[in-house]
Amino acid sequence: MKFLTSIGLACIIIALLFSCMSPRNMLQEVTAKTEKITVDAAYNAVTSILIDKGFDIKMANKDIGIITTEYKQFASVEPYGKPPFDLYLQIKVKIKKGTDGKVHISLSPISKDVNRLNAAAFTEHELIYLTPEEQKYPRTNEKAYLLGQIMFNNVVIGVSELTGIGMEQLEYRTYIKDR
Repeated sequence: MKFLTSIGLACIIIALLFSCMSPRNMLQEVTAKTEKITVDAAYNAVTSILIDKGFDIKMANKDIGIITTEYKQFASVEPYGKPPFDLYLQIKVKIKKGTDGKVHISLSPISKDVNRLNAAAFTEHELIYLTPEEQKYPRTNEKAYLLGQIMFNNVVIGVSELTGIGMEQLEYRTYIKDR
């Protein structure tokens, strides 16, 4: 009986290792480029969009075109056998006039995973971005990141409406990270 238990435990550990090794898409930045508005109008409108979507502004400087939000909690996860985590989202915005004469609005999502039992144990990283295929059948821990992705996409939709360009015309900068 002990032998079967050890084989079962070994199989579970191997399965967990392989599931953790699959790559993740990480979203670094979404950029909108438009000629329809000025830098000042874009700055004021993006600030309004962030506040409307429930974010608190941490730092805003119109002269250099930067807006940073406070972290906003989007999920709590309690994985079996591991400490519980609270997941937070922060959005950093850069607004500038490009050399092409267009106003560039760049949104960068930052995810912060905080160990609820030890608040000093946290990690910050780009937002995990699930593709439409991954959204159909997300793994348990990815369901929580899907909530953060939805929260971020609500802001992106607001910026898309502001600039008057479709979501498909926005530039998404992602990379694949091994777990």
